[in-house]
Amino acid sequence: MSLDLRLEEPIIRYLQLPTTIDGNGSVEDACKEMCKNESGSIIVMREGMPVGMLTEWDVLCKVVAKGKSGSKTMVKEVMSSPIVSIPSTEKVSGALRLMINRGLRRLVVMEGDKMLGMVSQSQIVGNRKKAYTILPVLEPSKGSRCPYCNSVFESIELLSKHIDKVHIGSELLQEGRHNW
Repeated sequence: MSLDLRLEEPIIRYLQLPTTIDGNGSVEDACKEMCKNESGSIIVMREGMPVGMLTEWDVLCKVVAKGKSGSKTMVKEVMSSPIVSIPSTEKVSGALRLMINRGLRRLVVMEGDKMLGMVSQSQIVGNRKKAYTILPVLEPSKGSRCPYCNSVFESIELLSKHIDKVHIGSELLQEGRHNW
């Protein structure tokens, strides 16, 4: 399957069932649920609606690093909120764009007022624990990219001349002279 086609897949293909907790629950209980479900986050609910998310990072920075007790700290005190959601009809490209633009790794997937689950960057682009998908290119570059310095050239011929002149000519690629 080409990368362009993968970007047009519905995000629902990557949906995982949600792990949830009430905001009045303890961080310790939330962590136990996250461990049980092998999840790096848990969706915080109030009156049947998602209102926030507690992530590993929230626990680390807002509880552990501040010396708070996980059994005495309520989830609603340290959750990330408001929740960011996408409709179940969204495409992979739209979900990734939203994650990148908002600096997020997870999104809640909704169908109207009903939460279906969530998706994460690692589900879309892969991780080492499970099968992975090739990272899609969101903004394809025009021309040919130099593998050594990342410069972009209008043609493969110009790229070849650049490599010869800049990288090989400067002895960068000669044995023992490279730094990677």
